[in-house]
Amino acid sequence: GMANQEELYSAAQKKAMDRMVQKATKLGADAIIGVSTNFTSPGGANSMILVITGTAVITGGAAKDEISNDDIPDL
Repeated sequence: GMANQEELYSAAQKKAMDRMVQKATKLGADAIIGVSTNFTSPGGANSMILVITGTAVITGGAAKDEISNDDIPDL
């Protein structure tokens, strides 16, 4: 039922996020931006497709510090 689907989704999401973080770390990234999650259940309650995407970036430490609007260059 619905509780089973929620458990499956939660487990799949955690596994996918962990895998994405591992891949980003292996690439030398220290942050992931633009994370998007897409989910469908084409076979009903017994199957699902979960796609999580994001962009691995190297911030040079900026992700750990507060960034103000003054730090953003004018276009």
